[in-house]
Amino acid sequence: MTPVFCCGFECGVLPANGGHWNPTASAPSISTTTVRTGNRALRINPSASIIGASSSAVLATAVNVFRVAIRFTTLPAADMPLVTAAAGSNLAGAFFKQSDSKIYAGTKVSSVIVLGATGVAVTTGIWYIIDVKSDMTSNPWLIDVQVSGTACGQKSTATAGTTTAAFRLGDLDANQSADIFFDDAVWSQTTGDYPIGNGYVNHFVPTADGTHNVAGTGDFQRTLTGTDILNATTTAFQLVDEVPFEAIVTDWINMLAPVNATDYVECIFGPAPGIQIPIIGPRAVEVIAGINQAATGNGNMEIRLNDNGSMGTVYTATGIAGVAVASGQVFKRAHFADPPSAASTWNALSSGNGAFNNVRVRFGSPAALDVNPDQYFGCIMIEAEFADQLDAAAFGRPAGQLGQQQMAQLLAQ
Repeated sequence: MTPVFCCGFECGVLPANGGHWNPTASAPSISTTTVRTGNRALRINPSASIIGASSSAVLATAVNVFRVAIRFTTLPAADMPLVTAAAGSNLAGAFFKQSDSKIYAGTKVSSVIVLGATGVAVTTGIWYIIDVKSDMTSNPWLIDVQVSGTACGQKSTATAGTTTAAFRLGDLDANQSADIFFDDAVWSQTTGDYPIGNGYVNHFVPTADGTHNVAGTGDFQRTLTGTDILNATTTAFQLVDEVPFEAIVTDWINMLAPVNATDYVECIFGPAPGIQIPIIGPRAVEVIAGINQAATGNGNMEIRLNDNGSMGTVYTATGIAGVAVASGQVFKRAHFADPPSAASTWNALSSGNGAFNNVRVRFGSPAALDVNPDQYFGCIMIEAEFADQLDAAAFGRPAGQLGQQQMAQLLAQ
């Protein structure tokens, strides 16, 4: 699989200032009670209103392949887009049809919804895996949808070829009434990845300090306490491990004035509370970080993913005007379908290239040293997507019915 985006909604925020999703004005909510895997899911609960979310990742392409888990508490009261690729106001993907309570492959072009010949019936209280492939390369558009492995009839729509800019959950254009939960989303732009099928997204946060490289005092400090972070410090990770993320940052790693561009504070990622240590490598690694600074002047900072000494850039800025603390954090994201090192895939080892269980984050300056304003690193999380781990024959149920935590419990018995 060659993913470009994944999200389990585990950061717990839907900010307008970056992050994974751009919510509608009447924003969706984050649920911690109705979830498929991990600790959080997205809830869209409109009542004759517009509530939905569009991916912040803008990846213009004609082919989009999505996998999302979806659960209805109340079925929509009207026909409704559920999981779609958006080209302006035109949509292609999975739609709900109110008259027969089925999900169909469909399109919405010039405000008109047209569905494929056959759909798959759904009901409340069940998690369904929705796989979508929308191919808008040329006329006609070709839309394929599966619901937990059962194919809907393909939809062919006579419309000129185009590219899409976003991945949508829910209806961002028309009033709806429904109660729907979404979880474990992943997005690819490779035709051969369809259907992605079962899998899930878990989250990982800093759980220990790594090996800092700090020249001396007055370079990095704990928030505004004046307490230095030095090479011997072992608790810097506690400043950036918040779950859920804070909209207004209350503690952070404060970069004042390192004397070398090679100076950094390093933290090691581990499973967030309630999440198991992975026993297989992820297929996708999505990093999201919160940043801020002491004032709105131009500053320099860099956040890097450290894979066994190979660096991948999460965010870098030189001479960029920042957001001051009172205005809230700005969130930055980066996707790593492949490790920064020479490894071809992520693995669950604790050493060597691509070792997900030993991945680290480094915070410091790019080549241009930062002096003023002070740069703040407020939080960071990895949301990693894993393939289903269950063996249907061994566990006596279809693959994908349990997530990583449940499987670990079974293996321990």
